[in-house]
Amino acid sequence: MNIQTANFVTSSDLFEGFSELKNNFNAGDHDFSFGDNNRTLISIERFFEGVEYTNRNRHEQTVVDFRQRLMLLPPDTYVDLEN
Repeated sequence: MNIQTANFVTSSDLFEGFSELKNNFNAGDHDFSFGDNNRTLISIERFFEGVEYTNRNRHEQTVVDFRQRLMLLPPDTYVDLEN
Protein backbone atom coordinates (compact mmCIF):
# COMPACT_ATOMS: atom_id res chain seq x y z
CA MET A 1 0.00 0.00 0.00
CA ASN A 2 1.31 3.42 -0.98
CA ILE A 3 0.09 6.17 1.35
CA GLN A 4 -0.10 9.53 -0.41
CA THR A 5 0.23 12.98 1.08
CA ALA A 6 -0.86 16.26 -0.44
CA ASN A 7 -0.45 19.93 0.37
CA PHE A 8 -3.72 21.81 0.64
CA VAL A 9 -5.25 25.02 1.89
CA THR A 10 -8.88 25.41 2.93
CA SER A 11 -11.19 27.40 0.73
CA SER A 12 -12.35 29.39 3.78
CA ASP A 13 -8.76 30.59 4.27
CA LEU A 14 -8.51 31.58 0.61
CA PHE A 15 -11.87 33.37 0.65
CA GLU A 16 -10.93 35.48 3.68
CA GLY A 17 -11.70 39.06 2.66
CA PHE A 18 -13.65 37.89 -0.41
CA SER A 19 -17.03 37.06 1.15
CA GLU A 20 -19.05 37.92 -1.96
CA LEU A 21 -16.94 35.59 -4.11
CA LYS A 22 -17.32 32.87 -1.48
CA ASN A 23 -21.09 33.23 -1.27
CA ASN A 24 -21.46 33.11 -5.05
CA PHE A 25 -19.12 30.11 -5.29
CA ASN A 26 -20.98 28.18 -2.58
CA ALA A 27 -24.33 28.90 -4.25
CA GLY A 28 -23.03 28.02 -7.72
CA ASP A 29 -23.86 25.06 -9.90
CA HIS A 30 -20.61 23.10 -10.25
CA ASP A 31 -19.69 19.97 -12.14
CA PHE A 32 -17.83 18.68 -9.08
CA SER A 33 -19.18 17.61 -5.73
CA PHE A 34 -18.39 18.77 -2.22
CA GLY A 35 -21.61 17.90 -0.38
CA ASP A 36 -21.04 15.56 2.56
CA ASN A 37 -17.37 14.78 2.00
CA ASN A 38 -14.79 15.09 4.75
CA ARG A 39 -12.20 16.43 2.32
CA THR A 40 -12.60 17.49 -1.26
CA LEU A 41 -9.30 18.42 -2.85
CA ILE A 42 -9.30 20.27 -6.14
CA SER A 43 -6.49 21.83 -8.14
CA ILE A 44 -5.91 25.56 -7.84
CA GLU A 45 -6.72 26.08 -11.52
CA ARG A 46 -9.97 24.09 -11.36
CA PHE A 47 -10.97 25.94 -8.20
CA PHE A 48 -10.37 29.31 -9.85
CA GLU A 49 -12.41 28.27 -12.88
CA GLY A 50 -15.35 27.64 -10.53
CA VAL A 51 -14.84 30.94 -8.72
CA GLU A 52 -14.54 32.83 -11.99
CA TYR A 53 -17.66 31.19 -13.46
CA THR A 54 -19.85 31.77 -10.41
CA ASN A 55 -18.72 35.39 -10.22
CA ARG A 56 -18.85 36.21 -13.93
CA ASN A 57 -21.25 39.11 -13.32
CA ARG A 58 -19.23 40.65 -10.49
CA HIS A 59 -16.62 43.35 -10.29
CA GLU A 60 -13.75 42.13 -12.45
CA GLN A 61 -10.97 43.58 -10.27
CA THR A 62 -12.13 41.52 -7.28
CA VAL A 63 -11.79 38.33 -9.32
CA VAL A 64 -8.34 39.45 -10.54
CA ASP A 65 -7.25 40.16 -6.95
CA PHE A 66 -8.45 36.71 -5.90
CA ARG A 67 -6.55 35.10 -8.79
CA GLN A 68 -3.39 36.87 -7.63
CA ARG A 69 -3.87 35.39 -4.16
CA LEU A 70 -4.11 31.91 -5.65
CA MET A 71 -0.96 32.44 -7.71
CA LEU A 72 1.00 32.89 -4.47
CA LEU A 73 0.43 29.23 -3.64
CA PRO A 74 2.93 26.55 -4.64
CA PRO A 75 1.70 24.86 -7.85
CA ASP A 76 1.35 21.43 -6.20
CA THR A 77 -1.10 22.76 -3.59
CA TYR A 78 -4.75 21.74 -3.63
CA VAL A 79 -7.80 23.55 -2.30
CA ASP A 80 -9.96 21.74 0.25
CA LEU A 81 -13.59 22.66 -0.40
CA GLU A 82 -14.97 21.07 2.76
CA ASN A 83 -13.13 22.23 5.84
